[in-house]
Amino acid sequence: MTDHGTDLPSEFDIPEHAAARHLSLLEQATRRRAEPKRKRPTVAAVAAIVTLSLVLVTAVAVAATTGLFDRDVTAADLDERATFVARTVVECQRPQACASPRQETVKEVRLTPADGVTFVDPAGHLIVVTPANGTVTYESRSEYGRELSRSRDGDERHAMTVALPDGGTRTIAFTVGEGVISVTDRPAGTRRATTTTLESGDVVPLIPGALADEVLTPDKAVTVDIADGKYQVWIYPTRNVAYVGGHPWQNMGRETAIPPDIARRYALIASEHGAYAIPVRSSGGRWSYALGGGVTRTVSWNAGDSFITIVDRKAAGAVGQERLRTGRRVNGG
Repeated sequence: MTDHGTDLPSEFDIPEHAAARHLSLLEQATRRRAEPKRKRPTVAAVAAIVTLSLVLVTAVAVAATTGLFDRDVTAADLDERATFVARTVVECQRPQACASPRQETVKEVRLTPADGVTFVDPAGHLIVVTPANGTVTYESRSEYGRELSRSRDGDERHAMTVALPDGGTRTIAFTVGEGVISVTDRPAGTRRATTTTLESGDVVPLIPGALADEVLTPDKAVTVDIADGKYQVWIYPTRNVAYVGGHPWQNMGRETAIPPDIARRYALIASEHGAYAIPVRSSGGRWSYALGGGVTRTVSWNAGDSFITIVDRKAAGAVGQERLRTGRRVNGG
């Protein structure tokens, strides 16, 4: 895939016979009933034909480029995913003093890392903040993660302020149930502040500039979570490399144990050492796998790009696509 522009895919071009048919039908509709002879379409009719064709092409183009990923995952979005499952509960007051088993129905919501914002602390540890349900998950070694998980500014408001190397501060705040996080930076010695809004799937350094010399941290990649976030594919299009499994900035050379059924499901390539990969050539990468329901997902990029393109297709053509810049994280399906 060498063209990442917005041109309409070839399968959506209007065939010549279809265009001629449009012209014929419109000519008939605009013909005066009182005139028995055939007339060529007027300028207005030709303009109408062109307008009709443009409307048709535009409508198809919108359908073909529908975004695939939600940038604002809220509590309402999570509720839409909820499923209800039955389970057996046994309550015990003390050992050997238990009530009879009873059935209850509970609501379960599937949460993925891409539903939140991923912060990378200065040591390369990941902190995922999901405003939609107010959760903070982090690697156990991250002191910043522990601090952020304990932060609170009211019942539904969370806020944490961290010191910056220049003496300024950064405040990370969100409201439970919403889909965004506000980050406010205040330089030292001034009251001026800059606020940035982060959305679902963003991946950013927790401390500005702290990861500038780290070439493989995920703020420089597009992260594709597979198997509901249990494993990751880290794609660095500017470097034209991709890694499957463990964090490449911490676990270089270590293999990640991925179950064979997961590897088959996502068409991962096995190496002789037990590691997995996706197809990457000197010109770029192109990785395809089945999503189910007759849909095939293709992830591609050109070497040196700062983005990847994901296209979902059925036999009839594209059903959605999205271009993702580095510093993004998405659910691979």
